[in-house]
Amino acid sequence: MEVFVNPYLAKQLNNIGSYVFLKKPKSPHCFAMPVSIMKSDIKNNVITMAIKILGVKTKDILDCKEKVEIKGPYWNGVQGQIFLKNLKNSEILISARGVAASPCVMVANKLKNTIIM
Repeated sequence: MEVFVNPYLAKQLNNIGSYVFLKKPKSPHCFAMPVSIMKSDIKNNVITMAIKILGVKTKDILDCKEKVEIKGPYWNGVQGQIFLKNLKNSEILISARGVAASPCVMVANKLKNTIIM
């Protein structure tokens, strides 16, 4: 899912472990769900997220055709960020699956100069 946001939010979400709470407008507050940011395009003010449609909350988000309510930014969705930020000239293995792999996209992009594939 790609969502246009204001420039401030796009910049704030361009960090490893960033996430927001999403919900359909006019849905109850309990329908807000945390979603990790895969990519934050600060030039076009677009954030990209992966959502697996499984239950009532995610199906509610699927119904949003034009607008979605966002609460955030929040951080620290990835543990060990201090080690990732200080990593230089090293080899790492990123292992994840399913929707939990979405925060790894930003980690891989931030570390692309140190990753050997």
